[in-house]
Amino acid sequence: MHLWYEARFAMPISRYTSSLDAVETFPTTASAIAISPDAVQAPFGLDDLMWPVVRANATQIDKAYYDQKSRRWRRYWPDLRVLPWDKAVTRSTTKRQDEERGQLSA
Repeated sequence: MHLWYEARFAMPISRYTSSLDAVETFPTTASAIAISPDAVQAPFGLDDLMWPVVRANATQIDKAYYDQKSRRWRRYWPDLRVLPWDKAVTRSTTKRQDEERGQLSA
């Protein structure tokens, strides 16, 4: 992905070191999920997916991209709850919260 991302989105990204590293950059918390035979990776949890709530993951997208996508999603799913950009999360926010809970080593 790091090979073509800049040409498409005008922003370079680093090579991902793992599937979790990639999932943490998915544009919304509800889409940031990876399932394999051995594990489920959901760095932002599953609540937004189950309720269904769209919350931006500002790790790799900007407000303009989020606004464009959320308008499109609302056309398909009018009852979808789309949170405003100021409620966005980032990968570093999630890791910091986990560290505070003692779930990751500092």
